[in-house]
Amino acid sequence: MSTPASIFSSFRPLLLGLAASACGGVCLVTLGCGEGEPSSPTPNGTSGSASVSGASGTGGTGLGGAAGATSGGMAGGGVTSDGGVVGNGGTTGGTAGTGTAGTGTAGSAGNGGAGGSRPTTGTATRPLLTAEAAAGFTVAKYLEKAGPVATPVADNWDPTPGVDITTLTPTYRVAATGGTDTTIQSAITKAVTAGGTARVAIEVADGTYREVVCVPGAAPPITLYSRNPDASATRIVFNNYNGKPKEAQTPANPCNPALGDLTHGTSGSPTFAAYSAGFQAKNLTIENDTDETGITSNVQAVALSTQGDKQIYDNVRLLGNQDTFLVKSPNAATITRVYVTKSFIQGDTDFIFGRGTLVVDASEIRFVSARQGSKGYAIVPSTDARNPFGILINKCKFTADAATMPNTIHLGRAWDESGKDVATYAMLVASGVYPNGQAVIRESELGVHVRLADPWAPAATTSRPFSAVATTLPANRLYELGNTGPGAAP
Repeated sequence: MSTPASIFSSFRPLLLGLAASACGGVCLVTLGCGEGEPSSPTPNGTSGSASVSGASGTGGTGLGGAAGATSGGMAGGGVTSDGGVVGNGGTTGGTAGTGTAGTGTAGSAGNGGAGGSRPTTGTATRPLLTAEAAAGFTVAKYLEKAGPVATPVADNWDPTPGVDITTLTPTYRVAATGGTDTTIQSAITKAVTAGGTARVAIEVADGTYREVVCVPGAAPPITLYSRNPDASATRIVFNNYNGKPKEAQTPANPCNPALGDLTHGTSGSPTFAAYSAGFQAKNLTIENDTDETGITSNVQAVALSTQGDKQIYDNVRLLGNQDTFLVKSPNAATITRVYVTKSFIQGDTDFIFGRGTLVVDASEIRFVSARQGSKGYAIVPSTDARNPFGILINKCKFTADAATMPNTIHLGRAWDESGKDVATYAMLVASGVYPNGQAVIRESELGVHVRLADPWAPAATTSRPFSAVATTLPANRLYELGNTGPGAAP
């Protein structure tokens, strides 16, 4: 994932210009600095009505900072959101829990309706969910809906039992000798060609498979697995990376061919791309082993990229450095879900990232210092602001190698996807469709390497400053709850 920067000092004049010209008289951006109390969080956020330059607006309800829940008038135009957004009204807010219109004086922003309890405690740089708010951010809540972001459909998907391979009879078996196929891609291609809607089991023998794999969107539901519970015994590995040259009209990863490009790009770099619904993997290692020695830029090298809905990864090892695990969706207006359990994810920079809805459960998230030293970020969501659920890390362990210095590594930061700088991000916000990465780390063990005072980076990838409350831009939606260990909040 690339990390463009900008200069923040020119941002306020830009917003004034946007308010005057770009919004055609009904602008979602309100300038000012007033601040009221957020309304009480509720499980289902409501829409906010438009507010211009501090005029009255209806604050949404729910939990802070998503789906139009931003400062002043940006709470207006908010989108109904399940799982919680705090609507930001004017200086004087509405009734707690109802989000009725707040009255904003000209040039005054203010956060939410008056009266209710704040959805977070902690500090401005380390916001912690309250127990009341936490009830809206469980594994079940993250995974219960998918589809159009404006009108998601509830199916209450529950993948928590994991992937059961005990009763599977493989249709294809991948092995150096004695199988139906010698490469994983060959077996997947056969499954796609055969078609149908029944689940296809593909067993993989122990060994190292150096290949690029694509499970296309048209594939039937596939379970790819090894019988060996030691996931390190079965490795799928390759070494493409963002800036790696390729010839025009030759594909990068076939799931993201980028035929007209002369480099692979981040989305074309994955060793393994799974774009189909219902894909499952168990007892496997997926690795990008790019050697970045001597490469000074465009080193993003993805091990696994997902895009389809209802995917499960059980006892997998995802290994890389920068951008190890990319969780995508077909577009910003679509919610797709991925569940990872009892697994191991390793990297150094932005190594769990994307706009998809992801739950990582009972797993280890490990920072490695060989390339970057004691500098890095783990969780980097680019969740659409209309989607209340981005990345949930539940009952996991955050670890680091022995060379990592204490109190140095950030849990993560927001990826302002498609925003080159703060000014560009402001224009996206003004349009009403913009990323505002959402993540919760709850009931996890945080190692001594995690920064204590400011575990979330002080700025997003656009250099948008971190803020736990809305200002002239949306509040960050990066929270913790009930964590333990030396890196946890006091």
